[in-house]
Amino acid sequence: GNSLSTDQTGITSDIANIVIATTLNKAVDFDPSSKVTKLSPLWIQEAVVAKYSLSGKMQWAQKISLPKSDKTSARFVEIFDTEINDDGEILIYGGGSASRETEPNTSEPMHLFFMKFSPAGQQMRFLWLDEYMYLFHNLGRYFEIDSRGRLYATAESLTVPPFLLSRDL
Repeated sequence: GNSLSTDQTGITSDIANIVIATTLNKAVDFDPSSKVTKLSPLWIQEAVVAKYSLSGKMQWAQKISLPKSDKTSARFVEIFDTEINDDGEILIYGGGSASRETEPNTSEPMHLFFMKFSPAGQQMRFLWLDEYMYLFHNLGRYFEIDSRGRLYATAESLTVPPFLLSRDL
């Protein structure tokens, strides 16, 4: 009943928090207590970021907002990796499109993205990255940010090496 996709879920923790970023394709209650925090996708697939204390108490949960999308936009979002940085900001690596049609490759292309949430759950930054092909390859996998603020991200692909991209943030 209340399951999440394990192949499209990022999980990370620091000394006080656990963060889950997951792909959402059905209604899910993110609050493990008797309270209900049920989030549902508006279209085929969206994504949610949820922050919990180490004891499992939910602090907040919210959907990822893609630029130029609204409640009527067809959205397809998937999550690949997440981290909490030294400032407590939540960093997300994913992919998607704000206006997918029902058939792959019939609308705007899918793009990898990097984004940041504040410790309180406010979406702070969104950066579209390279295009990728949904259902085939070029899926994002993991990211790392070095001490100079450069983003390195890996992806599965048939035609490019494992390091798909690097960007200065």
